[in-house]
Amino acid sequence: MDRKLPPDGWLRQRHNYARERPVYRLDFPLLITFHIKRSDMAKQTSRRFQDVVRPTAFEEARDELFQQIVQCGVIGADPTHQDEWFGDTMAYVSDRYPELSATQLVELRTLGDRFVQPAKRAPAGVGDSATAA
Repeated sequence: MDRKLPPDGWLRQRHNYARERPVYRLDFPLLITFHIKRSDMAKQTSRRFQDVVRPTAFEEARDELFQQIVQCGVIGADPTHQDEWFGDTMAYVSDRYPELSATQLVELRTLGDRFVQPAKRAPAGVGDSATAA
């Protein structure tokens, strides 16, 4: 009995002797693909990416100052040491960021002084009603 294989190898031939003609079956599962028309899908909105906004020199100096305050442990230091540290650091910041004006440097110093201060506690009567409920 000489069997002929199909040329592409995907189909196998077997005879159905009751009908006297070959029956082909697939050797792999059928993959069903759906073709979706563009009109069937939701409208695609084009998203335009906004340009990245570069921080200003003041914002960079402020962030660097806050980072240095945390890293150097200025928050728990003695007030005289804090004043000495701020004097040196503000001289460094003015050299590093020459585009900052004198008013911006004063504002940076004020922000740094506020950042170093301990957190203020709420008066005794304000927080008690929330905890009692």
